[in-house]
Amino acid sequence: MLKKLLIFCLFLLSATGFSQIWKPIKNSIQADYLIYQTNIKEEADIIAFEVESELGCTKPGMIYLAPIYYSRGKKVTFVCHKEEADLIVYWTKNKNEVKWKINK
Repeated sequence: MLKKLLIFCLFLLSATGFSQIWKPIKNSIQADYLIYQTNIKEEADIIAFEVESELGCTKPGMIYLAPIYYSRGKKVTFVCHKEEADLIVYWTKNKNEVKWKINK
């Protein structure tokens, strides 16, 4: 029984511990992060893949863009200039490319 409980806890941690839920908002003052979206993969801090639900967030970089009424997640504002941004994101269509680029 203890073994099953440990496996269940590890599964929950791996499935939701790295979950990325973002709630796009317009007011940048209320945002937790300012995000710049780039078309140049090399300048990004994160190569991200948008998933359709929170359950799809199984590893860092799998991002669910939640509706504003959603109770969980970080409030983000998408900005037009990368100089304003806290984070630069490149959106990929291949979920196997997802990664954080810590040392650019």
